[in-house]
Amino acid sequence: MLEALKDGTIDIIVSDHSPHAEEEKDREYMYAPSGFPGLETTLGLLLTELYHKGKMGLAELIAKMTSAPAALFHLNAGSLEAGMPADITVIDLDKEWIVASDEFYTRGTHSPLRRTSIEGKGRDDCSGWTYCDARWKSLCLGKGECRMKGNLILEDGSAFSGELLDETKAFGEVVFNTGMTGYQEVLTDPSYCSQIVTLTYPLVGNYGVAKSFMESRKAFVNGFVIAEICDVGSNWQLEGNLTEFLREQGVPCLHGVDTRAVTRHIRSAGAMKGIIVPENTAKEEIDRLLAQTIPKDVVATVTTKETYVMDADKAEAPRVVVMDFGIKQNILRSLHEFGFALTVVPAHTSAEEILTMNPDGIFLSNEPGNPKDVPDIIHELRKLIGKKPIFGICLGHQLFRTRHGR
Repeated sequence: MLEALKDGTIDIIVSDHSPHAEEEKDREYMYAPSGFPGLETTLGLLLTELYHKGKMGLAELIAKMTSAPAALFHLNAGSLEAGMPADITVIDLDKEWIVASDEFYTRGTHSPLRRTSIEGKGRDDCSGWTYCDARWKSLCLGKGECRMKGNLILEDGSAFSGELLDETKAFGEVVFNTGMTGYQEVLTDPSYCSQIVTLTYPLVGNYGVAKSFMESRKAFVNGFVIAEICDVGSNWQLEGNLTEFLREQGVPCLHGVDTRAVTRHIRSAGAMKGIIVPENTAKEEIDRLLAQTIPKDVVATVTTKETYVMDADKAEAPRVVVMDFGIKQNILRSLHEFGFALTVVPAHTSAEEILTMNPDGIFLSNEPGNPKDVPDIIHELRKLIGKKPIFGICLGHQLFRTRHGR
C-alpha cells in the first residue's frame, strides 16, 4: 500500500467517520458495521506511520488528503487569500495522544485503533473563519503545497521577493551560476559549500533528479534561489523531482525570483552576504542573521572522511594520489577514464603519508573558499615540491601557486 501511495497507484486518502446512523454506532463491536475512522484519527495515524517514520513527505501526505481528492471530484480546493473562508486545520505534528474512542464526538466508539498511541493531532478546526492575516499570505500550488512569501536580502539592503518552498531560513555568500542545465550538479558541487546560489536560467527542475547527476555525497549549498521551479520532469534517467530533492537535502529554496536582476546586482556590487527569510521577518532578526560570519575553512566539511581507491583496468596503469579538497565526481570519472588508478585521500593527509604510497603523480582538486584559509594544507604541499609530479584544477592551481609564495 505504501508503494502504491508513493507511485501514484493510490491517488487520494479519505476519511468518513462512518457508520453514520446512531443505531449503527451503538451496537456491540461484533455486530457493528465496518466504517472509516474520522479525520483526526486518520491524520494522526498517517503522520505517525508515514511522515514521522520518513516514508512520505509532509506536503505529499497532506496533498493526498486535501487537494488531490478535491481535484478528483472537481471541488474547490480553497484558498488562503485575504478575505476568503479559512477552512483550515491547525496541526501539531509532535502532539502525542492515545485514541480514546469513547470520547469521539461522532459516538463511533467501536474502533480497532482504540488505545493506539499516535503522534500528530489537529489543534483547531478553523472552519467558518475569514482569512485576514497578511503574514501568511501564501500561494497554493497544484499539489496542495502552500508556500509562504519570502525574500532574498543582501547585506547592502537590496531585497528580492519570491516564494519559499518551506519556512526555512538560510545564510551565506550569494553567488550566481549561468548554466542552462546541471542544477543538481550545482547543488551537490562542494565548491558552493556554505553559499546561496542563484541560477540565471529561468526554468529549473524540468528534467528531474537522478543519482547519476550527483557531484558529491550530498548538497552543500546553504540556499537556492531560482525563477521558476518545475516538478514535472521529462527525462529517461528521472528518479525524482527537484522539490523532493531539496527537501530531502535540507536546502532552503526561494523561487519566483527575478534571478537575472540578482545576478546583475551582485555582478556589479560584488559577491556579498545574504539571507533567505519569510516576508514577515522582523528587522532585528534580519540584522542578527546578516551579522553572522561566513565560515572560511570549509574544506574539512566537504573532503572525504576516508581514503578510497578507484583501480584501473590495467595493472600497469599510472597511480595518482588525489588530494580531495572538495572534488567533483565528474573530475574523478574523467581521470579514471583516462586510465589512471586513483587513490583519493582526505584533504589533511600529511605529505609523509602521501609519499609512502609512492604514487606516479599527485592531483590537487578543486575546493571551496580561499587557499589562504588552509595554511596547514599549504605547509604539507611545500613538502611535496620536487618529490612527485603535481597537477591540479581550479583552486588546486591556486594552492600550488600559494605554496610557492605567489
